[in-house]
Amino acid sequence: MRTAIYVYSGTRLSITTSEPGLRLFKYPDDRKPVRMLTSPVDGVDVDPGVYKVVSTKHVAITDDHEGANLQIVVSPNNKSQFPQPPPVPAIAEAADLRPLQAFFASDADGNVSRSIG
Repeated sequence: MRTAIYVYSGTRLSITTSEPGLRLFKYPDDRKPVRMLTSPVDGVDVDPGVYKVVSTKHVAITDDHEGANLQIVVSPNNKSQFPQPPPVPAIAEAADLRPLQAFFASDADGNVSRSIG
């Protein structure tokens, strides 16, 4: 499962999971996590950007602004399309989404899954 977090302004995320050892990554670096997540709840301060969590179970994410600063898109398994970005002008105007697809195609260890994309 890949959870995409599109953050539009700095906020504090509350990430809830029952799965130990998850990592939060920020685009474009899919090899060095921003944070190792602790369970069951971890609070993480984030800047604007695109983030991902790769997991086998559901991950619940909220922020301290009732979701006004972010959008979350979940790709339920590793063989489906990457989590499509929401319709935001800055992203919609991008000529090439392949780098973003490659970011989401990698697993938590930075290995690329050829079945996504």
